[in-house]
Amino acid sequence: MRQAVGNSAVIAGAVVTFQSAINANLSRGLGHPLWATLASLLVSLLVSLLVLLPIILALRLPLPSLAFVSKAPLWMWAGGVFGVCFVALR
Repeated sequence: MRQAVGNSAVIAGAVVTFQSAINANLSRGLGHPLWATLASLLVSLLVSLLVLLPIILALRLPLPSLAFVSKAPLWMWAGGVFGVCFVALR
């Protein structure tokens, strides 16, 4: 398991180096970085639903705590905001 996590980290690090160039080309192709941001994040949502959701269901992971979701401080949701900024500003 540790090996799989390590391999995943290496692959993720390598992919990040390409993301900038891919987003720049997508921005040029779509005519503006904001369109590229929207397209990229929609693809992320689609991949999450098609790949991660079946894995979550196969592992029979429990649903997240709605109590936590409703009480979590706003800063805990900053990752989503940072993701949009990362894609939009690159």
